[in-house]
Amino acid sequence: MSIIEAKQVSNKHWVLQQDHKKIGELTYFNKYSLSIKGYKNKLDFDTLDDLRDQTDIKFIAVKKHKVGNINKVHGYDTVNNAYNPVWNLLYKLPMFTTESDSKSWHCAGYYKIYINNKWTVEFCPKFITLERNKYTGPYKTKPELYEYNKFFNNK
Repeated sequence: MSIIEAKQVSNKHWVLQQDHKKIGELTYFNKYSLSIKGYKNKLDFDTLDDLRDQTDIKFIAVKKHKVGNINKVHGYDTVNNAYNPVWNLLYKLPMFTTESDSKSWHCAGYYKIYINNKWTVEFCPKFITLERNKYTGPYKTKPELYEYNKFFNNK
């Protein structure tokens, strides 16, 4: 029989897995309550040490992703420290903020933007700039942007 692993989801909730399949849960509310699929009764424990002593459940440390020290959003390069990465479904753009509490959104990648009657290349422009101007992009690299434009201009 395979080992049952408990992976912590929050301070009071663990998912139990066996062979990478969810088989139950461990929750805490005044007591640790263990429920496993297929069993009607829950097992209650006063402490985690009691649970460890009475079961063969192995607690696994889950690696947490750093939210503010990434330099890619959905595969597109960004400036250092991209926070709050999202994919804007309406505009189909990879977006992020440069501070965790910022309200100013930037778009990851390279763009060709039509500003003041000329096309310019910008890296990680503000979203509002793209909303207000014609643009092409996003592109993952500068060479990709130039390759696209060379192909587009030859047609």
